Amino acid sequence: MQILEWNNLTGVHCGSSAIRNVINFFGVDYPEEICFGIGCGLGFFYNKLTKSKPSEVIHLRAPNMEPIFFFSSKQKKPKMDF
Repeated sequence: MQILEWNNLTGVHCGSSAIRNVINFFGVDYPEEICFGIGCGLGFFYNKLTKSKPSEVIHLRAPNMEPIFFFSSKQKKPKMDF
């Protein structure tokens, strides 16, 4: 499927860039930094993986930034498993 009138802008982070592109498509003009902040993007988690390389991964962003960004008070809060 191709969405006409889609403006795919690159950014600093794939998740916050994607959020910015989606909301810009629907007429909300937030910069990527605001999307990252609203989604509580700053975070830290460490994964120790047994079946892949690298076997240890450190992330400096929240693992659930996208669902948190799109959460509204009228919706059920997304489950946070981490």
